[in-house]
Amino acid sequence: MNDAWQHRRGFAFRGALTLGLAVVLAALTPQRAVSADEPMKLRVLIFSGLNNHDWPSTTPVIKAMFTDCARFGTVDVTENPAGLNAATLARYDVLVSNWTPHPETRRNWPLETEAAFLDFVRKGGGFVVIHAAACTFQVWPSTPAATKAAGIDPNATFEAVARYRYGDERKPLQTLQQLVLYANSLAGNDPQGFRDSLADRMAALLISSDATPAAKVFVCGQLADIASEKQVAALNGLPPTSSLSRRPLCVRSSEFPARRLIECCGRPWGRREAS
Repeated sequence: MNDAWQHRRGFAFRGALTLGLAVVLAALTPQRAVSADEPMKLRVLIFSGLNNHDWPSTTPVIKAMFTDCARFGTVDVTENPAGLNAATLARYDVLVSNWTPHPETRRNWPLETEAAFLDFVRKGGGFVVIHAAACTFQVWPSTPAATKAAGIDPNATFEAVARYRYGDERKPLQTLQQLVLYANSLAGNDPQGFRDSLADRMAALLISSDATPAAKVFVCGQLADIASEKQVAALNGLPPTSSLSRRPLCVRSSEFPARRLIECCGRPWGRREAS
């Protein structure tokens, strides 16, 4: 393997892993019977063929990550996700997207494909997006339908996060993170106001006397990704005696939205949980 290919492969791995943004919208649910002595190998379909990054280079590397792992069996690639239907999707356990029309936001798939995709997720199929593929589906389906299809109840999620203590099961935190990642992908294209509404609820949790210190530490870090000056103003208006008012909220700079943080909140509510 020559040096140029080594460099290209290394770059592709960093793009798919280090920069990769995997949003698991639903747990992988077995959909076929297997014998007791033969572990089920998950069947994977990778979406490719369109991306604002170098998909011809990254898709083969993503495919190799699955084919090189004994946990997976069939690993196929489609460069035309719009041509999929329910019968095609039924042959797989998980969909992995390295596909995005970004910066285009119009609906690219036929209604039949949209419905089949949502039904796949609703029935327990896995869906993972890689990096820029998170910038997809901004205008379809509606956010309530998407969260319902993924089995996410925002109200129950916030209630569970507010009760979280160090050492507890982290699934509620992971679910909230999924919502934040989705909201972050809507920047500049959020006619339903989902991103701002989610940020308001997170700011309210930080102020709440019912939320645990561990919950506030986690939510502070997540809110940094989607907060606006509106939430900053709400928290900065707290009485001087409040621990929340001692340091400004960590928000992304409008001047460098993807690169720089103005000032981190400093975790004023207790120890930071080890990662």
